[in-house]
Amino acid sequence: MADDPDTHLPGSLDDEGLLPSNTPPAWGAESRAERLTRLNTAARDLPPVPGVYLMKDHKGVVLYVGKAAKLPDRVASYFIPSADLGVKKNRMLGEVHRFDVLVCAGEWEALLTENRLIKDIKPRYNERLIDDKTFPYLVVTQKEDY
Repeated sequence: MADDPDTHLPGSLDDEGLLPSNTPPAWGAESRAERLTRLNTAARDLPPVPGVYLMKDHKGVVLYVGKAAKLPDRVASYFIPSADLGVKKNRMLGEVHRFDVLVCAGEWEALLTENRLIKDIKPRYNERLIDDKTFPYLVVTQKEDY
């Protein structure tokens, strides 16, 4: 292990709590198929933990925020060729150049983090949680031991 605190080991987090990503090729330097293959490979290399992912365009603008119980499974699912992409997903994938992930302690933390990021950033391709009047909640009943 390196003693230099600025050295990021595989799986270590940067100062903002994000997994550092490799610098992608310049926008337009690769075909859509090459870009999706690169992103799929990067997604498969993520740790199999809960977290939040931020899809970004070539300027670093966040296009979409999502959560995952297992980051590689969920993030890679966007980049697998499929006949059932849908117009919205297909349009978004035409703009995605990179993604960042935020590792969370569990699925509940991922849900809360996703909710907060969507409300703060208001990504173009998120619609569901942008309204500030919606809140995730937990129901506790007297039937449960706690």
